[in-house]
Formats: sequence, C-alpha cells, structure tokens
Amino acid sequence: MFRHLRNLILLVFLLLFSNAPTCFDQSVYAQESKEESVVASTTNAKTGDVRPVSESSAGGEEATAEGAKQQQTPARFVLPAEQHAWANFQPGAWREVRITTETFNSRGKVINRSVTTQKEILKAKSEETYSLDLQATVDLIGKRIVGDWKQRVLKLATNRAGEITGMQKKENQIISYEGEEVECEIWELRYLDDSRQMVDRIVYSPQRYPFVIRRDSKEIQDDSQAQPVEEQVEVIASTIPFVIEGKMTMCCSQRTTRRRAKGNGLRVTFLAPTVPGGEVAAWSSDFDSQRQLTRWSTFELISYGLAISPQLDEERR
Repeated sequence: MFRHLRNLILLVFLLLFSNAPTCFDQSVYAQESKEESVVASTTNAKTGDVRPVSESSAGGEEATAEGAKQQQTPARFVLPAEQHAWANFQPGAWREVRITTETFNSRGKVINRSVTTQKEILKAKSEETYSLDLQATVDLIGKRIVGDWKQRVLKLATNRAGEITGMQKKENQIISYEGEEVECEIWELRYLDDSRQMVDRIVYSPQRYPFVIRRDSKEIQDDSQAQPVEEQVEVIASTIPFVIEGKMTMCCSQRTTRRRAKGNGLRVTFLAPTVPGGEVAAWSSDFDSQRQLTRWSTFELISYGLAISPQLDEERR
C-alpha cells in the first residue's frame, strides 16, 4: 500500500512539472502578441503600414527638423534673369548710345556742352550678377577724348556694384497700377554704395513689365532719425509706342526723382524689353537748392545687337 501511495505522489509531481513550462510560454507569447497588436494598430492608424513605434517617431522627428530648417532659411529676393534688362540676353548682346549734356550758369545761359558716345557689351551673367564691358568717347569743346574699355560687375537686384548685406520680405500689398488693383511683393534690400550704407524698398510684380514697379532708395544713418528717400524710381505708363530703328515698339515709361541737399533731379526714361539694357531714350534735368536749372541731358539709342559683331569684339580687345 505504501508503494502504491508513493507511485501516485510521483505521478502527480511529474504531471505538475511537465505542465508548468507550457503555461509560462503561452502567457509570454500572449503578452507579446498583445503588444504587437497595439503597435500595429497604432501605426496603421497613422501610416497604413506596420512599423515599430520607434521608427514612426523617428520619421516624425525628421519631418519636424526639416520643417524647422525651412522656417529658419531666410527669404531671398533674386530677380530672375529673364526679368532683367541685361541678363535677359546672352553674353555678347550690346548697344551703343549717345548722351548729350548742357550745363547752365546762374543766369540760365549754356556754358558747356558735351556729347558722349558709349558702347556697352554684356560680358557674362550669373544667378545674382552680370558684368558689362564699357567704352566712352567724349566730344567736349572741340576735343575728342577716347576712353579705354572698362569692366563693371553689378548685382541683378540693385544694378549696383556694392555687396548686398541683408534682405527682408515684407507683407504683400495691393497697389493701384494704371487704374487697376495689383498685388505686389514688398522687399527691403540693404547694400553698400561706395562708403554708404543704403536700403532699397522694392515693389515687385512678377507678371508686369518691367517687374520692379517702384524702388525707393535712401541712406542708413547711425542715428535713429528716419532719413528721407533720396531716389524714387516708379513706372508711370506701361504701354507707350516708340520708334526703334524704324519700327514702332512697345515701351514703358519710368520717372526717377532724386533729392539731395544741394538740389533735386528728374529723369524720364523709355524702356523696351527687346533691347539689351532696356533704356532706349531718356531726358533728365538737375536743379540747385533754389530750383534753378543747372544741367539737362538727353539719352538716345544709336544701335544694338543680340550678338557681338567681329568689329566690335576686336575693338574691346
């Protein structure tokens, strides 16, 4: 009897020992299956595929970092080449112009007259700059002075040589343009002009020639006082006919007003998108602080070309 009792206890012990691991394994797998189900359902709700939560979080962090990078990148005003008076053409495009100037004395009599013939050739262009080769011949008091060829490298955004030191995009504005309401971009550009710090306020319309509808320029002073605008360039008419080499051509008209302590100046310009440099004719007058006329001049296009001629290329070498 004792032997039967011992065998029964041994049998029970073996049964318990053999079942224990099976119960433990099932509970572990059940827990892992539950966790995978949670991961899958969470991921599916967001992306539609099964990925670990850590991978999904990493993707979100990368997207956030990319968005922050874009927000930190400052906006830049880059005038497209096709909207610039020179960069719209290929290197080798040229024009020849004549500038006639008369100077007056205090009694309003002409005391000096000069005629300058200037040749300009587009030498190169890049995303933000362009370079010109220029040569001027001046006829003054019966003498002719033939200048050497010189090169100028200018910025597309300012048409000046000085470095651009900063730019800021302002809120767009609706302006009245020839009786029509037009939404324009507003930009402020800071740059160097010789030893002066300058700032331009630009009103830009990418759909309307000449694209920069208005530009106000003034010097930045160290003091906090607001400085008056020194020069204002604005479009006053967008569709004006003008004869260029015997053909009626569509032009626009700009007015430039210059204000200086010693006097003011006024210039009216005709621009044509088909001519390198844009300007085809201009008239300007300068006055002293008493509004007395001191000088005036005319600007006229003599000829132009879209590719440099062998003769002109030889002249500049």
